[in-house]
Amino acid sequence: MSPPISMGSDGYYHPSTEAELAALVKWAHDTNRQVRVRGSTHTFPHRAIFTDRDPGKVRLEINVMLDRYRAVRWVDEVQGIVEVEAGCNLSINPYDPTGTSTVKNGLLYQLQQKGWALSDLGGISHQTVSGFLATGSSGGSLKFGIDENILKLRLIDGTGRIHEVSRDQDPDLFHAAGVSMGLLGVVSSFTFQCVPTYNIQGSESTSTTHDCEIDLFGPGTDGKPSFEQFLRETDYSRLMWWPQRGLDRMVVWKARRIPASPGFVPKPYEEMGRYPEGSEVLAGLLLSILGNLDDLRLLPQKIEPIFSQLDATLLEDIQKMGFDPRVADALSTVVAALLEAGVDGLLEFPGIELAGRLLKEALPSIVPVIYKEFVPLDGEKQPPGPQEFCDYWWTGLPMDNGMDDILMPTWFTEIWIPVSKTQAVMTTLRDFFAAGGLKATGTFSFELYGTKASPFWMSASSDGEPVVRVDVFWFGYNAGDPAIDFYPQFWELLKPFGFKLHWGKFLPNDPPPAKVWAKYLAKQFKHWNAFMALRARLDPRNIFLTAYWREHLGLEDAMPKRPIPAPLPKPDPFATEAWASAERAVTLYSWLILVAVVYGLLAAHLPFLIGHPWTTCKPYADPLGCVLTFHFWEVPIVLYQIAFAVYGLRGLKAHAARYASLVAFTAALLAIFALFEVLLILDSFQRGAPAWEIAALFSVATMLMAGVALGLYTRLKLASALSPKR
Repeated sequence: MSPPISMGSDGYYHPSTEAELAALVKWAHDTNRQVRVRGSTHTFPHRAIFTDRDPGKVRLEINVMLDRYRAVRWVDEVQGIVEVEAGCNLSINPYDPTGTSTVKNGLLYQLQQKGWALSDLGGISHQTVSGFLATGSSGGSLKFGIDENILKLRLIDGTGRIHEVSRDQDPDLFHAAGVSMGLLGVVSSFTFQCVPTYNIQGSESTSTTHDCEIDLFGPGTDGKPSFEQFLRETDYSRLMWWPQRGLDRMVVWKARRIPASPGFVPKPYEEMGRYPEGSEVLAGLLLSILGNLDDLRLLPQKIEPIFSQLDATLLEDIQKMGFDPRVADALSTVVAALLEAGVDGLLEFPGIELAGRLLKEALPSIVPVIYKEFVPLDGEKQPPGPQEFCDYWWTGLPMDNGMDDILMPTWFTEIWIPVSKTQAVMTTLRDFFAAGGLKATGTFSFELYGTKASPFWMSASSDGEPVVRVDVFWFGYNAGDPAIDFYPQFWELLKPFGFKLHWGKFLPNDPPPAKVWAKYLAKQFKHWNAFMALRARLDPRNIFLTAYWREHLGLEDAMPKRPIPAPLPKPDPFATEAWASAERAVTLYSWLILVAVVYGLLAAHLPFLIGHPWTTCKPYADPLGCVLTFHFWEVPIVLYQIAFAVYGLRGLKAHAARYASLVAFTAALLAIFALFEVLLILDSFQRGAPAWEIAALFSVATMLMAGVALGLYTRLKLASALSPKR
């Protein structure tokens, strides 16, 4: 039985209509295939999104991407009622693999153009509408919530049948499907009742917890509201807590609604200052180093994504400095190459493991000193004081849109606790951090939000009471698994408060037969059993139920079971003649560099040792200064070449792509060095230098030019060998 539409070369099915989407689901049902729909992949871990095997790996599984299904249709423009297809992004998704997501085809821009808005938004707006809502995502407000904007939705169940439901039409299914993790079916569209557009005005202040404008750990004092009171009274807010001993920073972002007005001039919030890209690079590298001190040699593999886009990232900041675009492009390329070479070269030197261990021992003392530069108090900022901002609702509420997921990948578990328990939660966390040190705080921050109560059964703010959210951050390039190494201490610590968890973030590992966490969560949701019964009825063949969701919802025994396909054998990307040829070229190139370095050192210093020093600096009034100048210019280049050669000879397979990206820079450096030698040869002829000097210079220049030619040849070989992997 053939599929209703063909699978794309990327391993996804790309329906363009609701009929095609429903036909795919029916085909999955009829042929007993697993099916899942991806959004922007902002869910962690990604196993929660896809089928049991990655897209395209097993043809018995169907992974769907809705990039061709993102229309926005006005039902009643005068009343602000709009229907939105499930694949529509809230705003531009810069990581969209199809490259078709734009600001203008995003929902928020289209609402703003018509004078309408949504009541609240999350910290970013890359997500698809359906992905944002299906996981129970929310912004930071106890006054407003996006759930209140939802009028109705259309759901394709596990048999391919389409249901249109609202609060009045099949309210149980409406309240179950609003947050359903894709387990009841595929939501094909949402209909929203929008609110009139508005702007926001706010500030961000940084203080110690003691000097914070909020009584963070108490019931409130004169002039200082309790944290719960602050959450209830503030339109929108987000707190970022850096609790490391000796640092103790609380960053308070808050905003209020102001009426939209003609001639409004926004002053956007700047999360990372005037030069955010450079700041993110530095912060990302710092956190990566601190998160891999147990084995720094693994770091290059971890941070490869940073270096893959480093030159483009730095270009944005360099252009802001007023450089000509061509100069800025060249500078960004050179700086990126030098930074990558410096980091990679440093990590290849002997003794780096010892340095990592020593640094880890000193970490409690080092962290506060370094982090204070990144999180300065208001009085230490330039200019001093809180940051003031004002913006349109749709660009201002997603305050983290400026953060780059590649430079600063941030993973977290979101723990949602009834807001009435806020003071007890905060004091528990404070005492835990004080007693546990860096083991408890980690090297990243903690995010604190409030969220309005939701009517949807499986929302983490369901059952009538708003919540305070504790987001436990983990830097994405850290060594280890946060669900094993870091988050469990917080799940256990806060367990007595009766928390729920955000379904789109990390959940506890929950192996059978104990199912401790599935049983715990089941007790927290009033409608848990009703939701599970509805799931079983709407998806009778469990086509939406993956191994990930079986584990985390305690449904391992849900029938019928689907055998997990055997994993496909992974081909060895290095078992090719192209790679063998490239590896030989790299080895030859590396040894040529090392031989050239040794030869150059001998040519430069041996004549002096045998009593025939070079005459190059004799014409100058300060020969010693001339010699030092030569060394100032040549020594860094020589050290870089040594590091690069060692880099090519040690574990090339682990860093082949990074090595390939540096070859062109290295060849260019050799070409510059060769040109310098040519200039010295011309000068030697003009001065009438001894013939042996001219011959020595000529031999060095020849060797350098050979290095340039071999470098370019090596680059071509690597490009050929790596191209099948790209």
